[in-house]
Amino acid sequence: MSKDTPSFDGTGYKRYRQLAKIWATVSTVSEEHKAMILIMFLKDKALDIALTIDEELLKTKKADAEPPETKVGVELLIAQLDEIYLESDDTLGKYERFENLKRNSEQRMTEFILIFESLERELKTEGVTLPELVLAYKLLKAANLSNADEKLARATCTAMTMEDMKKSLMRLADSQLNKSKVEESDSLPIKVK
Repeated sequence: MSKDTPSFDGTGYKRYRQLAKIWATVSTVSEEHKAMILIMFLKDKALDIALTIDEELLKTKKADAEPPETKVGVELLIAQLDEIYLESDDTLGKYERFENLKRNSEQRMTEFILIFESLERELKTEGVTLPELVLAYKLLKAANLSNADEKLARATCTAMTMEDMKKSLMRLADSQLNKSKVEESDSLPIKVK
């Protein structure tokens, strides 16, 4: 077995899938053993799935498959894992990125809101539509504001919708920007003639 053989623990399936295909292409392991070696690097549910596949089909070379279009070896293993992980991993991964989004202190509010909206659109493409109240709340929390600024954003949000929360956050960001400009101009030295 090779130290370069990709492993899979149930997370990041798309990446594992790519790595397994690349490994199968470049590995010097004989074709009839490739799927078996990949199975040795699976864990938990993925290993359980792999162990249900007919061992003879896993060891069959593509050239020996009957009928020729039958999936065998690594192709069969990946196809079986795809049925479970390909769609769910993608949806869960997108939701996880959405859920874990936090604005850092250096990030402009406009940039943060664009990222939030992009992640929310990705979820919609997966059929996940969150209620407006939840979107507004998540946007507020992910903005990573101080307690005082969060209370101000809530107070100035006319309706608890994502659109109104975006407006509230942008007004807050604009007022902070204007405040910092005033403070900067106050600290400039005064030129005397």
